[in-house]
Amino acid sequence: MKNIRLIVPVIICLALGFYIIGCGNPSGGGGGGGGGASTITLTGTVTGAVATTSFGQHVMIQPPQVSKVIVFNCNGGYWVANVSGGKFTVEAESGKPIGLIFANSANKFIGYLTMGSSIDSVPLNLVDSSSKEIDLNNLLIGGGVATSEYDLIGAALTGATITTSDVSAMSFANSTFANLVKHPDADGNDQVDILEDPVKYYRPFIWYSVSGGTFEGLDLTPSVIGTSAEVNLHRFDLDIYDAGGSMPSSFIVTYPNSSTHEASYDDTNSSTRHLYNGEALTGIPANGTYEVAYNSSTLTFEVSDQANATQYIALAVPTITLTTTEGNIEKISWTYKLAGGTGDTIKPESLINDLIIQLNDTSDNNKQIYYSPNLPPSVHEHVLTETVSWDSISSMDMAYNDVFGNHIVVTWRKH
Repeated sequence: MKNIRLIVPVIICLALGFYIIGCGNPSGGGGGGGGGASTITLTGTVTGAVATTSFGQHVMIQPPQVSKVIVFNCNGGYWVANVSGGKFTVEAESGKPIGLIFANSANKFIGYLTMGSSIDSVPLNLVDSSSKEIDLNNLLIGGGVATSEYDLIGAALTGATITTSDVSAMSFANSTFANLVKHPDADGNDQVDILEDPVKYYRPFIWYSVSGGTFEGLDLTPSVIGTSAEVNLHRFDLDIYDAGGSMPSSFIVTYPNSSTHEASYDDTNSSTRHLYNGEALTGIPANGTYEVAYNSSTLTFEVSDQANATQYIALAVPTITLTTTEGNIEKISWTYKLAGGTGDTIKPESLINDLIIQLNDTSDNNKQIYYSPNLPPSVHEHVLTETVSWDSISSMDMAYNDVFGNHIVVTWRKH
């Protein structure tokens, strides 16, 4: 069995005055696998396909000629294994959502695995960290979609690992990554990009700037804006790995409304691994096809309707604790809540990869004067390591990466 693994490095960028945390990568070396990342084994059997007759009847037919199973995550890690007699065994990094897709012997995409609940990926972050293997049991493929007898989402809901609010937030956040899972041939040459020689990997994601609400008067916990979040800006971003190493210095991106924008790499020190940052635009992204002119190819990516961003983006809602005499910020604690509707609390392990806190000074054009370290989802409190007066702060940013690779900057202002 053949297992391959690619690592795209961590990239941290500074854009539009906001600190954006780079999506992390598995530890360890490259093409031969191994390294220090904890892995989990996935097994399964492709038993058949479902077809619908002209009379609306569902019938079983022979499965398509599946030859390979490919697993990949938002960090650039991927694993490939052969499928023999319908059976497969493949590795994946523990604790990270993955896409799982199938290809034939010509490396053409056949189908992707969905977990249902509008989550068209496999959220391994919901699986207990002590688990070393998941048996997906029998899989049926029909119309490019594979379903499994193993109900990961249902098991998590039954075991109270997550709630329906967590599922709603995950379903929204997963949408861009899910489109990659459904369309893994961005250059349109009838081969899964990861299986090409040389290897290519393209991962689109969304950057959001959101107004969370305001600290009113002497309040040390802000009031959340209305019943829906205010999305100020967004960017369509793209991580690219091209083992061929022939990277252009800039790109032309065509948006669904046919407008074009030129963008270039942030990371100019690497010949093959780059983070691409698109132009920041107001409001939410337009849904539809985004085209990227890349060398002699046109890469196409789908962005689903993002209207639910104002409801299902998660907000890290802070509470400030001051020193009793000086009025300096002693610590900041927070909870994660859905932006709209009831503002239901969500479990951060279901959605959050890491978070950073930024404090902005009133005296110098909102200069960022304090940064916390990257904070994992298990942490809900940060004690400041520097002296910062609460009176000197105009606003604070709670900026996080979600587990699907999107970047969200939530700003809380003092009124």
